[in-house]
Amino acid sequence: MEQLNYRPGDHYSAIPTFEPNLQTITAEKFIKAYDEANTLEGLCFDRQGDMYFTSTNGNTVFKVDMRAEKLSVIYHKKNVRPAAVKIHKDGRLFVCCVSNETAGGIIVMNPDGSDAEYILRGFSVDDMVFDADGGFYFTDFIGGFRDPIGGVYYVSPDFQKLTPFCRNMCQPNGIALSRDGSILWVTEMQASRLHRFVIPTGRSTIPYRFIGFAGPDSCSIDADDNLYVALPDQGRILVFNHYGSPIGQVLIPGRTEGRHLFTTHPMVRPGFRELYITTKDTAPDSEGSWVFRSGSFAAGNDRAYQFS
Repeated sequence: MEQLNYRPGDHYSAIPTFEPNLQTITAEKFIKAYDEANTLEGLCFDRQGDMYFTSTNGNTVFKVDMRAEKLSVIYHKKNVRPAAVKIHKDGRLFVCCVSNETAGGIIVMNPDGSDAEYILRGFSVDDMVFDADGGFYFTDFIGGFRDPIGGVYYVSPDFQKLTPFCRNMCQPNGIALSRDGSILWVTEMQASRLHRFVIPTGRSTIPYRFIGFAGPDSCSIDADDNLYVALPDQGRILVFNHYGSPIGQVLIPGRTEGRHLFTTHPMVRPGFRELYITTKDTAPDSEGSWVFRSGSFAAGNDRAYQFS
């Protein structure tokens, strides 16, 4: 009698049948943040090429000196749950914080973490992206199918006016702008959808619906307008072209054994064809929380919309 046999990864998060045909590469370890499994997110690079990222449950913002590959803590505060970092053109860090009405919002601070203060409260802000005028879009990371109350909002360049951009969403998470600022990408985590909004015309489409557990997390673009989307609990990054068609994927080593599956945020380093990925290993004998790296289709985006 013929039997069914397990293939690598079947016990964890198998890649959907059509996606193994995508161009596929494997990442490598870059730098360790914790010996235990703490959620890392929010990769970003400043004008000097140094890296920032966050630990949501570790209440911390990290900086990496990329020349020395040295990790340091620039901000830590109990009950504050930073999920992303973006850098204003004046050099200040804008730190997105998920949580409740008292701790959620956006904190602005100097590059060394000093003079931290809220400029936005009352939202569970998972990610944001600046536009060319200095305003920004952000995701309110709430809602689900029973109560789709999440949304995307726009804050004016003077930070005085807040306008709803899209409502009735199921936990919107990652957000990115195309290089010319005309296309806004949003990942909707609990609905497992990728949204593509054409800002000048108001047209919106869903070019991709994700398969498997869990839904899509953070996203970012490279210099060729390819979009990189993290898939938590799958240990991989999917890459889409400007139209939302999948063209490649990056796998985390050990994913078929259940290691480093919690991939949360991808970012290509400006000026380099280097993709960096935040992960944590939730296996019983965890290898901790790491930033991985791999090659990419193009160099990182050098426009203001992603990092400065």
